[in-house]
Amino acid sequence: MSDQKRIYHERQNRMMCAKHAINNLLQEAKFTESDLDQIGRKLSPEAWVNRHKTPLLGNYDVNVVIKALQDLSYTVDWFDKRLNPLDQTFENVFGFILNIPTSYSLGFVNFWHGKHWVAVRKINDAWYNLDSKISAPQKIGDDSQLRAYLAEALRKPDTNLFVIKKVDSMGSPS
Repeated sequence: MSDQKRIYHERQNRMMCAKHAINNLLQEAKFTESDLDQIGRKLSPEAWVNRHKTPLLGNYDVNVVIKALQDLSYTVDWFDKRLNPLDQTFENVFGFILNIPTSYSLGFVNFWHGKHWVAVRKINDAWYNLDSKISAPQKIGDDSQLRAYLAEALRKPDTNLFVIKKVDSMGSPS
């Protein structure tokens, strides 16, 4: 195991899943809540309150996620759900971020409906689900198992997939 990379995995805290997904994708604690708040304020400098997050709780929107990754020279492409992930090669992909519907309920009473951010990344030659709501990273497997995992995830209504690629110094995905 000494030659295997240790997997970084932030666990869910409040509604900070966007921060956790970004950091889990990057495999380091790169962004803090303050960093993401600052990005949100820069996106809407005229706003009196941060329009890109839920006050006190977190729950950052897609604009903050995209800008945070772009600032680190990544591209973020919204996956076209008309395409089948089973047919894709995903060349030069750094990882994925899923945005999935979620709700909190007690019995038959739903208290909140929203979205949850989940990172998926290849580590040690295997793809992993790095969801902050799970206790440890879950191994997905090889590229064909990844495509099946993504196809299943996209069957759920209102789920979105973002394809993340690293941009080289020439501005091309590497």
